[in-house]
Amino acid sequence: MKFITILIYFLKDEIKLNLRRVKIIYIFFKEFSIFRLFIYLFNDSVIPCRDKIFRNFIIKNTKRLKNKNNSNKKKILITNILDHAGYTTTEIIVGKNLEEILNAESIGLINNYSFKNILLFKSFGIKKILVLRNLNIFARLKYFIQAYLIIKSCKNMEEFLNFNINNIEIGKGVYDHYLRFSGVGTTNEFKAEFYIYLSKCLLIYHQINKHFKNYKFIASVQSEQMFIPGSIIFQTALVNGANVYSRVGLGKSFTVRRYTNINERYHVRDHFSKKLYDFVNKNIRKEAIEIGGEIIKKRFEGLPEYQKKNLFYNLPKFRKIKKKFMEIKRKNITKEDLCVRLAWSPKTSIGVIFATDLTDGVFQTSWSLFRDRLTWLRETLLTIKKIDKVNWLVGRIPMMKKIM
Repeated sequence: MKFITILIYFLKDEIKLNLRRVKIIYIFFKEFSIFRLFIYLFNDSVIPCRDKIFRNFIIKNTKRLKNKNNSNKKKILITNILDHAGYTTTEIIVGKNLEEILNAESIGLINNYSFKNILLFKSFGIKKILVLRNLNIFARLKYFIQAYLIIKSCKNMEEFLNFNINNIEIGKGVYDHYLRFSGVGTTNEFKAEFYIYLSKCLLIYHQINKHFKNYKFIASVQSEQMFIPGSIIFQTALVNGANVYSRVGLGKSFTVRRYTNINERYHVRDHFSKKLYDFVNKNIRKEAIEIGGEIIKKRFEGLPEYQKKNLFYNLPKFRKIKKKFMEIKRKNITKEDLCVRLAWSPKTSIGVIFATDLTDGVFQTSWSLFRDRLTWLRETLLTIKKIDKVNWLVGRIPMMKKIM
């Protein structure tokens, strides 16, 4: 793409950024009382939120932790990648437990300025809060020009995917982010979004890397490890020697995985260690098999509370299940019936290929033969066309129709 075309796209993105700022100001006045905010400047016990539930939570939580101030040379970074009170609270809970385990002090990190999240952090006794800023237009233009020169120097997409700074794989982060938010399963073309996303990665990296150098964090709490800015912050923490603690699951109970090495950057959170598996296998093998077997059995029976979505989010049994998650009406069918319906020979073997989500976290595996999942699926379909001795069933997820 010509530079002038990309520059126009940059200016359009700047307009969107400023429109978002206007929207943020509007939301701020909608969520906060100006009168209470003025009093808060002199008396921080007066919480300026209009939401009574959130305001009461902040007041009670602040009183509960009033005498638990922690000051230590060792620092923990608690990130807030998603601007959601529930997400932020669970990240802070993990961080506060780590404070006691590691005898360290927590520092918060928020993605852009959010007074609501600042109040949330402070209610847990976390006074120091870092902000990932958009900086000024001249700084953003500088990183945009750098992004343009980097992409221009790449001969193809494969070379761009290998682009990294100090072992932070920024090229893959940009590609992953583009697939996720464009809905496109694969691409060899550098769309205008690539230049914007790369410039944002450069802006974020130089800020977060500076923070890690200044504070020497020994640990970081971060559950969202993909996309922008998650992938950049996650990798920067590991490269700088900090262990990263990531929550698995939601609701009233969840577990935490610890990452200790940059080579684990593409391991999914719920990929548990062989050491833990061996411990269960050695000590409670029988009980684990019985519990797991019962869950699988009831899931295949179609019971709503045993479906993956409900188990992952720890939804209560009395919760009203949405119609689309109600018990699935299944129809049993024999191989012979299927073959008659599809005009297949019953003597021929049947192979099944299940496609997965083609755009969400395509690098969340420790290794892969293909660049992305859509490339894998296309190559697989081309290969099975040559295999005549097997009848093939291909299962697709709903969004595949749009992608393919």
